[in-house]
Amino acid sequence: VADDAVRLIHKAIDRSGDGDYAGALKLLDRAIKADPSNPQAHFERGMALADLGRNREAVAGVERALELNPVCPGG
Repeated sequence: VADDAVRLIHKAIDRSGDGDYAGALKLLDRAIKADPSNPQAHFERGMALADLGRNREAVAGVERALELNPVCPGG
């Protein structure tokens, strides 16, 4: 399950790099469902939300990542 989350995160990062933030968000939601304790999934979700202009939700995602890993929330 954790491996699935990592694979989905990597695909989401690629989508974000291509400017497909909505597609990245869908993948990150799946990654979080697969591994809710993965800080990088929450961090990347926050970044995708910020890119979509959904700033309040973005802050919540980054805060969750920091809760899970205060030292290196982005992985």
